[in-house]
Amino acid sequence: MIVKRHHVYIMGRAEGEMLIGPVKIGFTRSLASRLKTVQTGAPHKLELIAAVMMPTRDLARGLERGMHELLRAHAMHGEWFDIDPVEAVGVLAQATKLAFEHCGITGADLYDALDKVGATDCQRFYVQRLQERH
Repeated sequence: MIVKRHHVYIMGRAEGEMLIGPVKIGFTRSLASRLKTVQTGAPHKLELIAAVMMPTRDLARGLERGMHELLRAHAMHGEWFDIDPVEAVGVLAQATKLAFEHCGITGADLYDALDKVGATDCQRFYVQRLQERH
C-alpha cells in the first residue's frame, strides 16, 4: 500500500531572522509546489515557516480545519491569518497533539508520533523563539 502523506503548513514573510505576519495556513502534498504557487500572487517573498506531515489527507484536512477554527479571531481572508507567526507555530504543535489524542494515540506512542510528523520540532521552535524575545 502506498501512503500519500500530506503536510499542514504555515507560510509567511521573513526578513532575516524576523518572521512577519500575516500567515497562510493550509495543507498540501507538495510543500515546494504549494510555496511556488502561493508566491506567485504574493507581494513579498514568502517562506515556509513550519509544517507537520500527516499520514492521510483526512487527518491533514482535519488538522487544517482545526487550525482555522482555533485562529478564527485572527482570520483575514481565505487561509490568511493576522497572527504572530511564532504563535501560529505554537498553535500548530498543540493542535497536532490534540488531533493525535483524538485518534486515541497516547503515552509514548503519542510522543513518537509527534516526533515523526515534525510537531516536536514545531514546539521546540516556538519555545526557542519565545525565549529569544525575553
